Amino acid sequence: MGFAKGSILLSPSQDIPMLLQVLHAQFITHDQLRDFGRLRGYELNNGSFNWRVRRLVENGLLERHSVRGVSTRPIYSITNVGKHMLADHFPVMDSHRHKDASSHVNLIHSLELNRLQLRLDEQDVLVRWESEMTIRAKNELTSGGYVKNYDAIVTVNLYSRQISFALEYERSPKSPERMRAFEACWSTKTKTRSAGFCTSYRRRNWPGFCSTVSARRRPTFTSGCFPIS
Repeated sequence: MGFAKGSILLSPSQDIPMLLQVLHAQFITHDQLRDFGRLRGYELNNGSFNWRVRRLVENGLLERHSVRGVSTRPIYSITNVGKHMLADHFPVMDSHRHKDASSHVNLIHSLELNRLQLRLDEQDVLVRWESEMTIRAKNELTSGGYVKNYDAIVTVNLYSRQISFALEYERSPKSPERMRAFEACWSTKTKTRSAGFCTSYRRRNWPGFCSTVSARRRPTFTSGCFPIS
């Protein structure tokens, strides 16, 4: 069977998972995408990974960004063509992301969320990570969504039990007033039992991830600094 010039045949076991990873991350570095491929098992060879990414960029499914001061490696986002190629796997939605990655405040936010997700995955505690894109789809397309578009809904395996919580990531701590306002809103409306804020501080003496998550039955609210590097 022949294919039109310029067309691309996507592998359901390798290309599709890679494109979905970029879609949910919104922005992702070359190294982060490689690490997700290794952890998830859909791309284990460096040479094959580099070829696959280059092929997806050249065929217009991924956009490659060079952002000085953020990463020495390329950063990728999914294109409109890529989104439509994934229509059978995820609803096509406007991501509200600026075309110029270097000018958008969500760039670093996305990259650091990727680092947190990778950290949890590497520690073998991550069970499920529902991305902001997934949460937005539930909120906008179904009647069973959440109170807001959280950064993620995270399920982890701790102390032989699974715990789910809504995650909000901030590059700097929120003021006590904003934390109390969020807690009041979350406590009355959210469907998750726990919520957590994390910040990007990198101090050795900060409590680990496990100590910031509450496993009580009643709704709880926690905040802390999660080690992500």
